[in-house]
Amino acid sequence: SLAESDAADLTFWQELLRCCDDLACSVQKKAASTLLAQTLQSLKASLGTKLPIPARSAGTLQRCLLPREVVEGELRSAVREDGSLDEKAVVRWFFSRCAVCLRQLGTRGVLDPQALIAVAPESALVALRASGL
Repeated sequence: SLAESDAADLTFWQELLRCCDDLACSVQKKAASTLLAQTLQSLKASLGTKLPIPARSAGTLQRCLLPREVVEGELRSAVREDGSLDEKAVVRWFFSRCAVCLRQLGTRGVLDPQALIAVAPESALVALRASGL
């Protein structure tokens, strides 16, 4: 985990915050579902076998991208009956994990989280602050 190493430099963290901003903006615009649907459609087109029912396969694909203990634990309630995920709950979980990691790095003196998020794009800043950073 990044919180346990000193390997990441400032450029990495700036890029991570830019990606976090893109993620927060896409969820606000509800574009995440569209992007995921396009990715799944592309994957489906490239497979030689038939996928199960689209909703079930989409949910399975989404869940397999997350750690098993998270899907069965913290995000258990985010898994809907049709197998899909509540994207907002997943994004909130992601930002809370980012906040924990940044706090751990700050505690160890590896970086100053407040200085880092001071230069974060607006949506990433809002999401990290909402996650307790």
